[in-house]
Amino acid sequence: MRDTPGYGDFFGEVISALRVAESLLVLVNAVAGVEVQTEIAWEEADKRQIPRLIFVNKMDRENASFSKALASIKENLKGNMVPVQIPIGEAEGFKGIIDILEGKAYLLEGDREVEAPVPEEFSEEVASLKEGLVEAATEGDDELLMKYLDGEELDLQEIAEGFKKAVMGVRSYLSSAAQP
Repeated sequence: MRDTPGYGDFFGEVISALRVAESLLVLVNAVAGVEVQTEIAWEEADKRQIPRLIFVNKMDRENASFSKALASIKENLKGNMVPVQIPIGEAEGFKGIIDILEGKAYLLEGDREVEAPVPEEFSEEVASLKEGLVEAATEGDDELLMKYLDGEELDLQEIAEGFKKAVMGVRSYLSSAAQP
């Protein structure tokens, strides 16, 4: 699919590209939230049953807010919005991300990304979000659902595979980062 810099002038090309796209990565600005072009592209992807992911970018910008961007996404786009990553900090306080599935933090140190344990203040949120991720993963795989309902623990590989099946089943999920 073609990258359109977010301008309405390129929207016709987005619609044309959706005819042949196998999936869609939707960028949502952490400052502006969901914009009109995002909603239109989402509706077009719904019509064509195209699997998609949402990537919240510009987390390091002034006035960036993951929680506001997530609220905007949940309010304006239909789908099962399950975060797979959350930011550590916002705006000038942006320090990195937490991968919910792996339970690891990735901190920015200069131009490098360093793996670290999840900061203690995020542990409850990560546990809660992981439960939501596991539930979403079981929606994509009947065997996983039965295992989950039987109270068995799912390993990371099973969750990842179930999640992939769920996304390919045209469910929508969420990621975040500071990419421009």
